[in-house]
Amino acid sequence: MFRDLADAHRVKFSIVECVAPPATLRTRVVQRLARGDDASDATVQVLADQLEQREPFSAQEQLAAVRLDTNTDASRLETRCVWLARKLKSGTARKEQIGRSVSC
Repeated sequence: MFRDLADAHRVKFSIVECVAPPATLRTRVVQRLARGDDASDATVQVLADQLEQREPFSAQEQLAAVRLDTNTDASRLETRCVWLARKLKSGTARKEQIGRSVSC
């Protein structure tokens, strides 16, 4: 659906898969809930349900996917996002993992 929309408008299409270990994701949810300053309705149970129900990308989706390792501090993540945006704009970000396996 989104690929078709991108094709219809003649724009690049990419899927950015943001990944982190489940323990890191749980810690983030708990910290967000403790602060009480976030509009997200996510709970540890919601996260568990999402992780359990996650489906792998289809073969077609895999062709457009770029993995972004978010298991890092905010400053380094910002650097990775800026680097990824440049790679996506230039069309050279395919089949890469941004973070551990790619220096940025």
